[in-house]
Amino acid sequence: MKYLPTIVISAFIIVMLFFMICVEIVPLDKVGVRSNMLGQGVEKLDLKPGMRIIIPGIHKLDMLDPTLQELTFASERGEGPLKLRTSDQYTTQVDLTIFFRIRKGKAWEVLTKMGPAYAFTHRFGQIARDAIWRVMGKMKTEDFYSSAKRIEYSNRTILYINKELAKMTEDKKGMLMAENLLIRKVVFDPRFETQLINKQLLDQRTLLAKSEKNREEEKEKTELIEKKTAADVLAINEGMRQEIKTKVSENERKVAEIVADASLKVKTRLAIAMRSKRESIANAEKMKEIARATGQKAINESYQSFGGKMLLSRKFVENIRIGKIEINTNQVNPFDTEQFLKMVGADFTKDKE
Repeated sequence: MKYLPTIVISAFIIVMLFFMICVEIVPLDKVGVRSNMLGQGVEKLDLKPGMRIIIPGIHKLDMLDPTLQELTFASERGEGPLKLRTSDQYTTQVDLTIFFRIRKGKAWEVLTKMGPAYAFTHRFGQIARDAIWRVMGKMKTEDFYSSAKRIEYSNRTILYINKELAKMTEDKKGMLMAENLLIRKVVFDPRFETQLINKQLLDQRTLLAKSEKNREEEKEKTELIEKKTAADVLAINEGMRQEIKTKVSENERKVAEIVADASLKVKTRLAIAMRSKRESIANAEKMKEIARATGQKAINESYQSFGGKMLLSRKFVENIRIGKIEINTNQVNPFDTEQFLKMVGADFTKDKE
């Protein structure tokens, strides 16, 4: 028992030495491929992240990146820009980036067929460059101005790359997978730039001429619309005037009818009033004549009586005028002869003697 601590410590040291010498860690963002140095070669198995036994002198561990990677052809970095000879025989310089990744479980095959990381990247670049020349070389220079054309030929290039990669494996699935191609910059041939400018000027002139023609056509249409609108306005105004005249005439006719009716009614009322007046006057005159006649009859009848006769006689002799002498019978009894003669100045006393 007294050697137990020494044995434990020795075992711990041996284990620690074993881990330090024979164990390597595959990081989370990597995949490991182990090779047997004794002649068995690369193991057909991808080692996932974690601790792996790697015995020095027997095993070798290569680390590959299974995440999305990029291969850039550009002036400032990567493989340098690609010069394409397009179908219209102009040289076009293109900067682009291809995104790709190692297929799951295929890292060991990549190491076997294409070598370690730096080697398979270079090999993938050769395949990609060849695909770009073959596919995008069919484009016309002016196609690079069209986003739809750029996307179309980018997708064709990706399909071509994946087909070429599939040819390198027995299962025809490919060990690498290109996912996307991004065109970053396009530098056109100076000759094409000049031709393009001239073409753009021609297109602009054509477009200007077409626009001028369209403007004239639209102007004619506008003038026709204006004339038609003016005619419609005149027709509407004339119709309104006619309608107003009709309404005015109708109103005037109605007013005239009302005035005529009122005048007729007034005349009728006046005629009735005048007739009533005349009848009233005639009745009054008739009543007056009847009253006069009745009064005259009453007077005549009263004059026929004794008293009436006496009154008539008195009136007869009242204020008798003899020459320039007027005798007021109200004061003298005309039947008193003597008094009467005295009043007229006759001297009848001598005759009486």
